[in-house]
Amino acid sequence: MAVPIFILSLVALTYGAPTVKECELTTGRTLTIIKSVGFPSKYGSNVDCEYTVRRRSRSVCSVTFLFNVMDLEQSDNCSKDYLMLKGEKMCGSKPIGFSRTVSFSDKDKVTMSFHSDNETRGLGYMVTVVQQDCPIPSCDATFDTEDFVLTSPNYPLPYDNGRTCTYVVKKSDPTVCRLIVKVEAFDVEPDSECLSDYLMVNGDRLCGVMTAGQIVDVSFTNSTMTLEFQSDHVTTRDGFKLNVHQQSCDISTTTATTIAVNSSPQPSTATEQTTEVVILNTSTAPTTSPVLDTTH
Repeated sequence: MAVPIFILSLVALTYGAPTVKECELTTGRTLTIIKSVGFPSKYGSNVDCEYTVRRRSRSVCSVTFLFNVMDLEQSDNCSKDYLMLKGEKMCGSKPIGFSRTVSFSDKDKVTMSFHSDNETRGLGYMVTVVQQDCPIPSCDATFDTEDFVLTSPNYPLPYDNGRTCTYVVKKSDPTVCRLIVKVEAFDVEPDSECLSDYLMVNGDRLCGVMTAGQIVDVSFTNSTMTLEFQSDHVTTRDGFKLNVHQQSCDISTTTATTIAVNSSPQPSTATEQTTEVVILNTSTAPTTSPVLDTTH
């Protein structure tokens, strides 16, 4: 015997009709506004929505969901109407400014879903979704060993724009009186007065290009010394790698005789090798300017 259509309709109404996915959104934008269906009017019954936020780039680490409006049916354990984000069900009303931040971790997407039953309805929700860049790791460092390596941020990759790095050097021994800095690589945006990108050592700004093997002799009188690297927001270069040795005063005189200062170029021979030295903040006037070759 055929079953009357009105009886089938009554069964569906009594036990709950299948939910319909009325809203589905995928976004990779830095900022997205998500609203419930019909907002600011009340959302419908038996609705399922799914919102997927795809990571904009590898420089993004997390996404923040800022709830400007959230008004859903309140229920125990949010079993009726709810928003679900990373396994957390949220329902009822939330104050303006309520937020959740979710890390992308090893996945490139974050999903938020909405479900409503066939009973009480609320005003819905309006959510501002913002992808957050990864925090820039600090490039500050402290050195207290006799020998250490000083590098620009990201080295051997080019340094970033807008970076400020502070390097604090503590004497490895009370007898230390100078730093002997041997250049392995140095390529910082050139400028006649080193006003753009620079490495500041004892008040002197170094920029431009220094040749590998060049020596920078730095007076070290206090117990600590602070070096600072600064980059502007325009041009980046390859950066620097410096091998630094803390030298004691009791051997400085013998070492000085082994370092030749290339103040006036001389013809070289196969058995003759000259090392260029930049002397910073000593009683003897420097023979080589701290503002280095900027022609590269």
